Amino acid sequence: NNIRNYICIKPCGTFFQKLRFVNNYYSLAISQYKKLIVLEDTNFELIFYNLFSKVYDLHFVNHDDIIIDYKGINLHKNYIDWTLFKLIKYNKYNNCISLCLMTYSFEKYLDLEQVYKKFDTFIDRNESLSILLYTNDQQIIQRFKNKYEQNRKIILLNHKNISENIYACIYSDKFIGKDLCHASSIITDLRKINNKVYIIKPSGGLCNYLRVIF
Repeated sequence: NNIRNYICIKPCGTFFQKLRFVNNYYSLAISQYKKLIVLEDTNFELIFYNLFSKVYDLHFVNHDDIIIDYKGINLHKNYIDWTLFKLIKYNKYNNCISLCLMTYSFEKYLDLEQVYKKFDTFIDRNESLSILLYTNDQQIIQRFKNKYEQNRKIILLNHKNISENIYACIYSDKFIGKDLCHASSIITDLRKINNKVYIIKPSGGLCNYLRVIF
């Protein structure tokens, strides 16, 4: 019998690209009544299960003596269903807004101050709340500290603590992130499960698309 009862994948890219890839192919696997085997290192599995409860028929392996069916970052029919992964309950970050400002190489072509204006407006509209800042860029940290630290409490999230940062952004009172940003997209989708979503319309320019979730 050559019929296999599993699909094996090898995700590539950033953690957030890999996470989307796993969700996408897990959806495919269960639709075919199969298990999903993910070829990944133990660190990815650790972060995954810091975020989500145990997932039925999802298995992580870190050896390569298995035939890989799908590899890369491209999604199958672009289908994502985050309800398949149940978030571990966590304490809400009360009286905080969260900002996801992870940076990417293409942003060198952007007028970043134009991008930041939307975040400034969001901060000013929520003047009574502390600021959780999630970014991997020291210049962004310095920019927002210089602008707000005198009057607002700023909590810097260590971008290497991925699961903690995702939780902080999910369970804060309000959130804003950039489009074309994998981290912002996933946080937005996970907040959608239990929260109402508002979208700020773009005012022109790449990456001026910003989602705000209350």
